[in-house]
Amino acid sequence: MKEKKIYKRIIKYSIFIILFIIMFFFYIFFTEKVFFKIPPYKEPFYIIPKDKGGQTISNQDKKGLHLSYNNNENIDLINDNSLNFSIQLFSNNNYSFIKDKRQELLNIKDTIYLPQDLFIVVLNNDLGIEYFLLYKNFTTRIEALEHCEKYAYFLDNCLILNVKNID
Repeated sequence: MKEKKIYKRIIKYSIFIILFIIMFFFYIFFTEKVFFKIPPYKEPFYIIPKDKGGQTISNQDKKGLHLSYNNNENIDLINDNSLNFSIQLFSNNNYSFIKDKRQELLNIKDTIYLPQDLFIVVLNNDLGIEYFLLYKNFTTRIEALEHCEKYAYFLDNCLILNVKNID
């Protein structure tokens, strides 16, 4: 009886070992075959073109990282208290640029700009002085936005400025 049990055990283990060997050979033969090969990519993934083209970005001369910058311009401008909402045309930290731009807009032949519709507003903050060239005065933001969408074809984006909260 003991011999029968031992014999059954030997048969079980031998079947297990044979199955293991068969599975091992199947694994070797079926997993070693390469169905397709992807070569490594050795060229650069992106390039930076010499001629970048596109539109030039204005207002890149901000003093946000230049906290030690001292502005020596002594221009005495007072913001007009009657201004509520206005359309921003330009902004720059150089007053002469804004003044020249205003004069340039007024000197255009067949201009739509009137001198009483163009305002220069000053924003004085920790980063320095910023000058804004504004177009027209509106009582509400909605009124300014509607005017901008209908008549301000010369602007890419309508930026409405609340002049009362500029300080």
